[in-house]
Amino acid sequence: IPDNSGKEFVIGFMDNFGIESLNLFLTTNNPDTVQVNITAHPNLLNLLPLQSRTANVSRGSVTKVEIPISFAMKTTYTQFKGLLLSSDDEFIVYGSNAMSSSLDAFLALPVYTLGQEYITGSYEVCLGAHPALVGLIGIQNSTHIEITPPPGKSIFVMGSTVSSKTQVILNRLETIQIQSYSDITGTIINSSKPLAVMSGNKCTEVPCGVVACDHLVEQMYPIDRWGYTYTVVPSAYRQSGDIIRVVGSSDDTVVDITGVPRLVLHKSEFYEFKVLKKAPVFVNASKPVMVLQFSQSQNTDGLESDPYMMVVPAIEQFSSSYTIATANLPDKVYINFVNIVTKNSSKEGLRVDGAALNGITWLAIPGTDFTAVQLNVTAGTHRIEHISPIQTFSVFSYGFASYVSYGYPGGLRLANLDLTKCLPNPGQPADGVDNDCDMKIDEELFNGIDDDNDGVIDEDLSSLPPEVDFPKDTVIVSGNATLIHNLANEAGTPNATASERCVAYRDITINFTDSTNDNGCGMDIERTWFVQDGCGNIVKATQNVSVYSSWKAFRADPLFNCMDVLQRVGCNESTEGKFKAFKIKLT
Repeated sequence: IPDNSGKEFVIGFMDNFGIESLNLFLTTNNPDTVQVNITAHPNLLNLLPLQSRTANVSRGSVTKVEIPISFAMKTTYTQFKGLLLSSDDEFIVYGSNAMSSSLDAFLALPVYTLGQEYITGSYEVCLGAHPALVGLIGIQNSTHIEITPPPGKSIFVMGSTVSSKTQVILNRLETIQIQSYSDITGTIINSSKPLAVMSGNKCTEVPCGVVACDHLVEQMYPIDRWGYTYTVVPSAYRQSGDIIRVVGSSDDTVVDITGVPRLVLHKSEFYEFKVLKKAPVFVNASKPVMVLQFSQSQNTDGLESDPYMMVVPAIEQFSSSYTIATANLPDKVYINFVNIVTKNSSKEGLRVDGAALNGITWLAIPGTDFTAVQLNVTAGTHRIEHISPIQTFSVFSYGFASYVSYGYPGGLRLANLDLTKCLPNPGQPADGVDNDCDMKIDEELFNGIDDDNDGVIDEDLSSLPPEVDFPKDTVIVSGNATLIHNLANEAGTPNATASERCVAYRDITINFTDSTNDNGCGMDIERTWFVQDGCGNIVKATQNVSVYSSWKAFRADPLFNCMDVLQRVGCNESTEGKFKAFKIKLT
C-alpha cells in the first residue's frame, strides 16, 4: 500500500532562523530491527559523521540521528545538500529543524510516492529578513524543473529575481532553495522526473504582528495525491484556534466549508479562514485540493507555543494503523498531542498502544458521520490502529514548548487519486489503488460480504486472504463400539498462514460447523471450515467424513470379520474423488 513507510527517502533541510540542530527521527512497523543507511552526495559525504551514517531502528522506539547543520540549504544557488536514507526493510522518517526559539518538523515521503507536479504552501512573510522558502531535491540526474511563481509575486532563484516561469536542472541529491519576501503559496513546480519538494518559511508569525515567529516546514505531496474531502480539527491546548488554507489544484474548483459560503478556487489560488478551538470543520471540494493547518503565535493566547505548518491528509487517504514519533528535543519540556478523526460508528474499535479509548470527550464534525478526539500523549513512539483494517481514520501529531512547536500528519496513504486516469480493474489485494474507481482504497475484506455497499463483493481488497491447506476427505471404519474417535487427529485440521500485515493484528482462528446424517451403518459428517486471519478475511471449505461401524458395512461384505478394527482411508485411496475437501475438529 503506498503510504509514508518506505525503503528509500530523499530529503533536505531548508534555512531556519539561526539553526542549532537538524535531526532525523526514525521508527518502523517491522517486528525485526531495521538497519538504515544514511548518505550524501560524494562532494559533502565527508561532512556526515560516521555515527550518522547508519542507524538501527526498532518497532516501538524512536532512533534520533543528528545531521550537521552544514546540510541546511542557505542560498538560492544549487548545492548538493540532499540526504539519502535507505534500507532493505520499510521504515518511517520524520525530520526537525530547530533552534531554541524556532522549530518545526515534517513527515518524510518515500521516493516511490514522489511525483512531477506540485503546488507549494507557505505563510505570509511577516519579518523582512525571513523569507518564504521552497526547497527542491533531485532524485535522478538531469531533472529539468519549471518553476512558476504566483501571479504578481517574485522569487529569488540562482541569485536573480524572477516573476515569471523559470527553469533549473538538478542532479541526484542536488538541491536549490527558492526564496521570496512575499507569501508564495501557490508556486507551481513541474519536473521531467520525480522530485522531492519542501516548503514553508524561514521564520514567520501567524498572524503577522503577533509575537513570535517560528520556522515552518512540510514536505509537499504531489498533486495526484491530493484529495477531495477533509476534516480539520483545531489544536488541543491552544485557546486561539488555528489558521487554515485550502489550495486549489484546478480551475473552477467548487469548495464547501463548514460555516463558510460556497466558494470557487482556480489553480494555485487559496482561501484562508480560522477554525476555533473545539470546533472542527468539514471541507468538500469538486476537484482535488490541499489543506494546510497553521498553529498561531504564542502571544495570541499567552500559552507556551508558537506556529507550526501541517499538511492535512484527505479522508480518501486515511489509513487503519499508524506508528508515530514525537519530535521532542532535550532543551525544553514539551506537551505532546495527537488528534484522531474516525467515523462515529467505528470509534469503539480504535486502539492506542493496545488500549481502547474510554472516558474521553469526542468532538462531532458537522455535516459528516466523523468524530474527533484530542489526546495528550507521552514523548516517544505510539502505535494507533483499528481492530479492522477496513476502518480507516487519521492521526495528527503535534507538540508545544516555550516559543516553539512542531506538527505533522502521523501518517497517511499516498494513493494516486487522479480520477481522470482511473480505469476499473481487478487489481491485487492491498495494492493501494482505487481499483473500482469509487474514491475508496482497499476497502473490502475477503469475507463474502459487500463491505462498502456498492453491490460488488470482495473487490478492492485491503489485504491478502490467508493461505490455507485444508485436510482431505476421510473415511473412518471401526468395529469397536466403545472407541471414541478424535477427528482432529484422524481426519486432520487446516494449516493456515496469514499475510504479514494481518499477523500484526491478531492470530488466525479456525472454527467449523457440522451437518450430520445417519447412513444406516454409521454417520456421514459434512464439516464446513472457517479460517479467519487477524484482518478479518475468511476462507472456508467443506470436508466430508464418513464413519462406518465396520468393514462389513463399508464393503457390503457379510462374511468380513471386523471386531476391534480401526482403519482410516484417505481420498488418495479407494474413496478418491468421492468427498469434498473440508476443515473440522471433532471429538
